[in-house]
Amino acid sequence: MKKKILIINNNQDHRKILRSCLESPNISIDEFCDGEDAYEYCFTRTPDMIVLNQQSSDELSGLAFIRLYRDTVGQHRSLPTVVFCITENQENLIEEAKNLGIRECIKIPYVTATVKRKLQKIIAEMSSL
Repeated sequence: MKKKILIINNNQDHRKILRSCLESPNISIDEFCDGEDAYEYCFTRTPDMIVLNQQSSDELSGLAFIRLYRDTVGQHRSLPTVVFCITENQENLIEEAKNLGIRECIKIPYVTATVKRKLQKIIAEMSSL
């Protein structure tokens, strides 16, 4: 069965990097540049994994998106595996992210080989469940 991955990132170049690290015949990828559209998407589809950035092109930051998801959609479904992308000056958010159930934090700027290795490991673990 294909894994459904949702990428939420306001930077088109970052979305391309993440997509290239995730692309596989066993993976379906949807992308959004803002949290509000991604949030609406989650009412009709259930991703297996969400890869999101703390920054957003709208009012809904990455952590705010996860809180909103948990408080609404999450009342009916469990939180999917979440990978959180942050810059070095956002490292203070890692503890809060972990407390919200975020599985992994990836630092920006991306080191493509590292990102690909981390994402593929998470997908492999999800597939073995």
